[in-house]
Amino acid sequence: MIEVSTCLPYFWAPGAGPDPRALQRLRALTRLPKQAVGEAWFMGEHRGRFFSLMHDDPRQWPEMDLRTALFEISSGISCFGPRREWQLWCAFLLPRSLELLDPALDAYSARHLHPALVIATLMNLAQPAFPRLPPQVPRDLLDTLGRAMFASSLWHAGRMREQAWCRPLRVGTIDGDTIQPDQTFAASCTLALKLLEPTQLQGWLASALAIDDPHWRAAWVVWLHAAAPMILEGAYPDELDPDESGEWNPHSARESSMAVWENSHTIKREACVRVPGQDAPSFIDPDNRHAFVAALRNLLGRGRLEQWALALSASQAYPGQLDYARRQYDVAARGALERYRLE
Repeated sequence: MIEVSTCLPYFWAPGAGPDPRALQRLRALTRLPKQAVGEAWFMGEHRGRFFSLMHDDPRQWPEMDLRTALFEISSGISCFGPRREWQLWCAFLLPRSLELLDPALDAYSARHLHPALVIATLMNLAQPAFPRLPPQVPRDLLDTLGRAMFASSLWHAGRMREQAWCRPLRVGTIDGDTIQPDQTFAASCTLALKLLEPTQLQGWLASALAIDDPHWRAAWVVWLHAAAPMILEGAYPDELDPDESGEWNPHSARESSMAVWENSHTIKREACVRVPGQDAPSFIDPDNRHAFVAALRNLLGRGRLEQWALALSASQAYPGQLDYARRQYDVAARGALERYRLE
């Protein structure tokens, strides 16, 4: 297998989607396992298995079976510990499932599939319990799964298309348009924070904040505010206390719902690989957290946040369209300034 430097600079840019070579390397990690993947949660003598996934062509996989299997191989670890079976199946399903994020396919399915793949990856392929994985796997994961929302078909003139399945803006709610960085946006940011080297974080963050899309930038601010416990204190996704309604409320104490995504509560402290006699480590490595905060203070401050607020208001098509989104943004900007001590 070709050696790949894992410390090359890492950037996000519209149109720079998944790297075909990295995808090919991930595909080569494992062939179709000989035995169908089994469920984690069952009652009775017989364990159910997902025989419908015993194909190399992902378009033959029933959508619900795929999503259920991903949930089983992710959530099961929290109670039953890591299993080689689940790691093999995650390594098999991941690169092939990325083909299903093609914009020609159902956008609703893609919005749910991508976050599920991130959870399965974090639980099965990004754990120190699996030393047999080649050293370039984390970078290949970042260059494929981590770049899924930058496929050229999802962007136009540097801005995310209105119909893009990963757009962090929910249009036409009872409150008007709202900023929604949960799901793919939050999952992708979390994956990068988890897998990048500390020296790569400055360049990655600079590239992400340079994307000239007012909705994208607003999503960053809302996500930063919501993810503060994870970034500053090392909290796990399940400790971010998502709002049970799934809606962001600017008057609620549960803003952190915008930093999590569907079923991310399965990523919990007790599921991580522990060293006997030691406490579980923080979810994001301290070196990464400190490097990220240092980069953030260099790149984002009060002046830039005010400019972004003006750009967000100017992007609305009719009066009042983004009133709720502006309230979201204002609350998050004030919170980010305070929590990260931005100037």
